[in-house]
Amino acid sequence: MAPRQPARRSERRFGVHQPRRRQRRTTDRHRRREGSPGRHRRGVGQACKLHPGRRGRHCGRCAPGDERGPNPGRVRPRRRAATRDPSCRFHRRRGALVVVTSIDPRLRQRRIAVRRAEGRRRLRVLVGIVVLVALAGGGYALSRSAVFDLDTIEIDGAFGVEANQVAEASGLVVGTPMLDLDLGRAAEGIVALPWVRTAAVDRAWPGTVEIAVTRRIGVALLPVGDGSGVVIDAEAVAIARSETVAVGDLPVITLGPVGDLGDVQTLALPALKLIDAMPLDLAPWVETFGTDDAGTGSPLLRLDLVGDVVAIMGDDRDLDTKYDAVRSVLDQVDLAGICEIDVQVGDNPVLKRSPQCAEPVTAALTG
Repeated sequence: MAPRQPARRSERRFGVHQPRRRQRRTTDRHRRREGSPGRHRRGVGQACKLHPGRRGRHCGRCAPGDERGPNPGRVRPRRRAATRDPSCRFHRRRGALVVVTSIDPRLRQRRIAVRRAEGRRRLRVLVGIVVLVALAGGGYALSRSAVFDLDTIEIDGAFGVEANQVAEASGLVVGTPMLDLDLGRAAEGIVALPWVRTAAVDRAWPGTVEIAVTRRIGVALLPVGDGSGVVIDAEAVAIARSETVAVGDLPVITLGPVGDLGDVQTLALPALKLIDAMPLDLAPWVETFGTDDAGTGSPLLRLDLVGDVVAIMGDDRDLDTKYDAVRSVLDQVDLAGICEIDVQVGDNPVLKRSPQCAEPVTAALTG
């Protein structure tokens, strides 16, 4: 049979009409399969197999080939929230899930009381801090006021010109706030005075400073070539100047002073030991104290007695025995013609007469 000739008019093809309202998806499915939407649970697909599609049901025209659902890229709608017990509710705050559960009223009251107690405690702490800051600020402001500034400087141990010297050396200025006073520096300035041994400076509120001064006591005098002298204390510190070489009953040491007031006269230290050990009954016999250089490196102590007699005492050892020997010579020997008494050996004193005597005479002392 010969093949049929093509028709001279267009041919029509017929298909089954599918109403649009009966379709669950749009007609442009492309290559996606039919079936129940993926948002429904697995049991819905099984129900659709038993109950074919009816209007308003979640079923398609035919059963799907598998149960995997539609295209995974499809966005699933949100589900309706399930009904929950009103006593247990969920609240979401910034991504965190918070469960609010109703509690016993007594426990709620206890929690409220605890929180109120904590708030009151924090309030008390805050009030205390504010009060302390206010007191500190008020105290500081009060200390800077005229109520607590320096009004009076009281000095004990010095009078007249010396008291003025102490006040000036302290560096304290009337009107300065009491808290700004440097008492340590004031004491150092006072002790720097040559005649001051110690100084104590204290505050006496609200506006007084008390200064207690201990003086250095002169025990000897060093003559100066112009007829004046320098007074030294027991530590050989030059404490004052004298217009004459006779200051009361102060013994005289025939040594020239060195340096200024406040300096230590080191050369006079051995002579001070001699003065300290001298008995009071020999004081009227002694005119001056001095030292002689014997060429041995150590000075020889001497006493310049009345009548141009010199008592050679040697070093500063065993001074009591040497003074006893001098006392015995003065009591038993006539000093006429005697120019030197050597008591370097206290048990054997040696007397030297005037240069006309060629040989020294050893005095035999009794008693």
